[in-house]
Amino acid sequence: MAKKSNEKLRPNEKLCRARKLKGWSQSKVAEELGTNENMISRWECGESRPSPFYQEKLCELFGKDALELGFLDAQEATPAAPSSTNVDVLSNDAANRPNYNNRPQLNIPVSQSLALEAGGALNRQDFLHGTVRIAGTVLFASNDLLIAELLERCTRALEKPSTIDVSLLAYIERRTATHWQDRHGAVLSSHDLLSYVLEHFQRVVSLLESSLLPSVRERLCSTLSEVAQLAGHLLFDMGEYVKAREFHTTAITAAQEANDPALQAVAWGRMSFTWTYSDNPQKALECIQEARSLAWSVNSTARAYLAAVEAEIQALLGDREACLKALDNAENFEEQQYSNAESYWLRFDRSRLAGYKGICFQRLYRLGNNQSTSLLTKAQKVLTDALERLSPQRIQRRPVLLADLASVFAKQGAIEAACEYATQAMSITTQVRSKTVLQHLLVLRQELAPWKETSHVKTFDEQIVPLLKSGR
Repeated sequence: MAKKSNEKLRPNEKLCRARKLKGWSQSKVAEELGTNENMISRWECGESRPSPFYQEKLCELFGKDALELGFLDAQEATPAAPSSTNVDVLSNDAANRPNYNNRPQLNIPVSQSLALEAGGALNRQDFLHGTVRIAGTVLFASNDLLIAELLERCTRALEKPSTIDVSLLAYIERRTATHWQDRHGAVLSSHDLLSYVLEHFQRVVSLLESSLLPSVRERLCSTLSEVAQLAGHLLFDMGEYVKAREFHTTAITAAQEANDPALQAVAWGRMSFTWTYSDNPQKALECIQEARSLAWSVNSTARAYLAAVEAEIQALLGDREACLKALDNAENFEEQQYSNAESYWLRFDRSRLAGYKGICFQRLYRLGNNQSTSLLTKAQKVLTDALERLSPQRIQRRPVLLADLASVFAKQGAIEAACEYATQAMSITTQVRSKTVLQHLLVLRQELAPWKETSHVKTFDEQIVPLLKSGR
């Protein structure tokens, strides 16, 4: 039973007694939990109660349950009837893809179920069944406190030197790949997919809190970086640029520990997007330059991708020479066939390069400058090529290209064509619910303002209003 907000908490004598039976000081308990002595004192004096996360850690530390440590009243300890929803979404491992339709609402994994026995190994079955329902805790993407706690736990885990069996590790990697592929294919909107990705992020952090062999820990840190980058990318799609940067910062730290310069460099590159869309291209340039300084030893695909990202930023800054030079550098890669799960966290191909060229040419164009008019022709050609080359599975990418192509036609005065491509972009945006695409469409609407009385633009306005009202 939850305490009323105006009810004074009583001293937790059971928790205090458990500590003294161990012969431990409050500072010793704080050290074991990764918190501070003042927090332990407040729990024992009844000034506050431990969060579910710390209750779980205390139960594990003292070898007692929640009732024995004073976290529950006797009535609360009465077991509830079994429920079929207390099964972890990972318990059915017959397929890699999560069953989104049957997802339990309150399943949060606990590190106690993942703890290693002395000298023992954590096996896959223990992990897959190591979950418990915590009443009143729901994993929502908009839960700022949850995100803050996850990132705090992640930081603590990365500070530990840290065996899980190889099959479990491989499973975690496959699940990570699946979530990335779901993002590429817009299986769910970014907002809906984020909650599943945060659950997965939490599981990886729980494993890092275990005692791991160095080689396993390094591999798991690489996975953590990939998951953190995905979370950051989804938050970016949602327009949550500050939160996205927090996850990309975590991804960089994890990639450093994994000794993976490619992951580290790409995380810096993705962080630059959050500054570009926050109208701070100078900060974006600092991020991408840091990325490219790390990328000298990585594969040609990653280097080409980062060069293309820098080209767009240089175009925003109006540096034509630097932009074109970066685009030349981006040409130097061998296109891969992505038939397997490798490099699922970075898909850069000729279609994507053409997309970057299109936006760069547009941004270098100057109205009334006859010398730059040819840039619009080039932009139209490369964006059309980008759409033709785009894999049908890359649904998330298509509305961006459509919106950019519509913008080219608007600048050329071809209003009917501009509105036609904008309509196609909006129909997909309704599915993916990307605020970044909506931002492209709002810029397009400003470009169409001189023709607002035409039937084509009026139809465009009617179609974009529902998107704006829904906050997509």
